[in-house]
Amino acid sequence: MRYIITQKYTNDHKEMFDLVSPINQAYAEKAGFEYIANGETLCPTRQIWWEKIAWLIKLLSTLEEGAMVVYEDCDAINISGDLKTALHSGFEYGMVQLRGGVGGEQLLKWYNAGVIIMINTPDVREFLQRVWDRADDTDESSINKEIKSINNTIGNSKPMCSLYTDWNCWSNNERLTKNVCIKSWHGMTYASKLQSIREYISKK
Repeated sequence: MRYIITQKYTNDHKEMFDLVSPINQAYAEKAGFEYIANGETLCPTRQIWWEKIAWLIKLLSTLEEGAMVVYEDCDAINISGDLKTALHSGFEYGMVQLRGGVGGEQLLKWYNAGVIIMINTPDVREFLQRVWDRADDTDESSINKEIKSINNTIGNSKPMCSLYTDWNCWSNNERLTKNVCIKSWHGMTYASKLQSIREYISKK
């Protein structure tokens, strides 16, 4: 089975990418993953976040069936853990759900797309194409609407699972995470992310 970690960046995020990519590439090599980055502009007529979906559609079309692909935004750093075990048994696609409510332990009906773990199958490729075709305000909005519409009933497979917070740990779920495997900085301004990531790396 082929294992890939991939990150998509543009010139607007190149400084952040340059900070995290050496760390993620080193993790990939140690964990038995290929590391593939892409910095070309794929959809200039759409908002920048759609670059992720365009890249995943393009990448998966070039890979063999059954390859595992881990997509990570440029504000995510691999720290530890075995990514090969992150997807729950029988599932082909996974993201971490947001938390809320008293104590922050309630699962909200919204998934964060900063880290996506998937198996390259026809169901997953068709799912991503439908996300692209929805073309809502953000890629994450289209992903979540598509998840609701399919309700995990594509064919005989289970294309969606809620990953443990270990695999995408940020301020929303950090206190609930005992073993941080992928540290991320979602929901912050770009300048704040850069500063926080630099500070985090300097302490390692």
